[in-house]
This record gives sequence, C-alpha cells and structure tokens, in this order.
Amino acid sequence: MGLVLLAVGIALSVFQNRERSQNRVSIFDTILRTAVSPIAGPSGRVYRNLYTFGTIAWQGQAILNENRALKAQMVAVSQYQETVDRLQKEVDGLRTLNSLAPSYNRPRVFSDLIGLFPNENRITLGAGSKKGVRPGCPVVTADGLLGIVQTVSPGECQALLLNSVGVTVGALAPAHNPPLAGLCRGDAPFASVTFEDPNAPVAMNDLVVTSGFSSRIPRGIPIGRVVQIIDRQETGARKAFINLSASVGTLREVVILL
Repeated sequence: MGLVLLAVGIALSVFQNRERSQNRVSIFDTILRTAVSPIAGPSGRVYRNLYTFGTIAWQGQAILNENRALKAQMVAVSQYQETVDRLQKEVDGLRTLNSLAPSYNRPRVFSDLIGLFPNENRITLGAGSKKGVRPGCPVVTADGLLGIVQTVSPGECQALLLNSVGVTVGALAPAHNPPLAGLCRGDAPFASVTFEDPNAPVAMNDLVVTSGFSSRIPRGIPIGRVVQIIDRQETGARKAFINLSASVGTLREVVILL
C-alpha cells in the first residue's frame, strides 16, 4: 500500500512539473483548490478573529491602563486651560484696577475680599481706617461699582453691595444729551434708578454710571445696564431696573477710592 501511494505521488509530481514547465495549471491543482476554497475562506476569517481576540485578551489590561492614562491626561489638560483662563482674567482685572483710580482722580487702596455674606448683601474687606478708609467710600472692581463702605475698623471694613436695600447712589445715563439723572437704589437682586422726569427717554440696554454729585463717589463709574423700564403713574416718574456690571463671583481683590 505504501509503495502504491509513493508511486502515485511521484506520478502526480512529474505530471505537475510538466504542466508548470509549460505555464499551465494542472487539473489536480484546480480540483484541489476548488475543494479547499469553500473551507479556506471561513477558516481564514475564523483564524484572524481568533488571533485578534487573543491579542486583545493578552494585551487587554495594558490597553485599558493606557486608555485610563489618556483620559486622565485629557482631564489634566482641560483643568490646566481653565486655570490659565482664570488667571489671565485675574491679571486683566488687576491691570484695569491699577488704572482706575487715576482716571477718577482719587487716591486708592487695594484690598483683598476676605468675607462674603450673601444673605446680607455684604462683604468684608482687608483694609480699614489705618489705610484711610472711611464710611461712604466706593468699592470698585474692574467692571464697575461694587458697593459702598458702611463700617470701618482699624484693619478692615464692611461694605454693602450695590443691590442692598438702603444703598443710594446718584446715577446718570450718559448716552443721552443732556445725560439723564436719577437716583440708583438697591433693589435685590438688581438695583433700580428712578428718573423724576416721566418723559425721560431712557432705553433698554442704556449704560448707567455714577453721577459724581457726591464728595465721595466720582463721576463715570459704571453701575450697569437697563434691563426693564416701568412707568410709575402714581408718582409721575420712570423706574429702570439695572443689571449690575460688577459682581462678587470669583473676585479676590478690589479698589477702595478714598
């Protein structure tokens, strides 16, 4: 039996070599390929899938760790950018603060905000009478008027925010000619300006600034913009609600104008 198979193998080899030397495909190669092809395709796909699965299973923990590390790096980059943006905003605010007081022609004191009492619309500042701070001094940020100093001790002071009930400041709407004058009062969470002229042409989004009709508060400090107008028929006046320019937010340093 073995000799028969050997003889058949030699005969097939001789036949295939002769066909190949004449650049032809032997009939036995064709038959073999036809028989094997239906199995070879799926088998190859199964092998590749098994190989892929085995690779993932073998390296899965490493891939998972790498994925976690990449996510952590993305979070760190995002936090870093947020920190950079916040610090840049603080730097820009300090630059603006540094140039504010000279433009108002008033001495100034820089102070840290060391306490916030939102229910009372009140803040504590780290500068007091030793630095010349007195009641009535305006507290200013890079965005505008924040509040008015109410009480003072040697090392600190308390200031009421501009939307506190009881705070009153002279105000102007400078976009009009002549500028519209009124009184700005705390009306939490906003402030409101009352114009005694019932025909005052105040308009939405008008900028309102301090009037300067005071020995303590200079003219031109931004207060906010008009967001609502109400005609007070019973008093013959117009009342404009103001969205304040300055807010505590992430504020850390202010200027007190002396």
